[in-house]
Amino acid sequence: MDSKYLIGSNGNARGLAAVFPVKRKLEPMKEQNVIKKPNNYSPPKQPTQVYKNVLANRKTSIEQERKALPVYHCRQRILKELEAHDTLLIMGETGSGKTTQIPQFLMQAGYANQGIIGITQPRRVAAITIAKRVAQEMACNVGEAVG
Repeated sequence: MDSKYLIGSNGNARGLAAVFPVKRKLEPMKEQNVIKKPNNYSPPKQPTQVYKNVLANRKTSIEQERKALPVYHCRQRILKELEAHDTLLIMGETGSGKTTQIPQFLMQAGYANQGIIGITQPRRVAAITIAKRVAQEMACNVGEAVG
């Protein structure tokens, strides 16, 4: 393989870089080279009873987890205060449900009818994790009602 070396203007090794020319020619795949396998899978037309039971149990456990959060018991007060004031400052311990529950309270109360409810987080990973959790609690996929 041919290579050329470029040296920086001052001649030192820090400016050294290797340049390798590409000599391969890529051709598009042809129809006869593609292996076709028959698709024998078809999803069930109706959810099975086992799947329905799993979903019901998951919904029950998520609902129990939500009700165990401290902010859940403050729902009515939060909505009442929001009717009286444009801005609320809600302080609570880490894990009390502020980030995951309050947006759901607002959505259920109709605050998202004319737009969206936004949540900010200092880190992207935290925002993605929150979106996944809220989507799970709302029984939807990220990118539908949440995300």
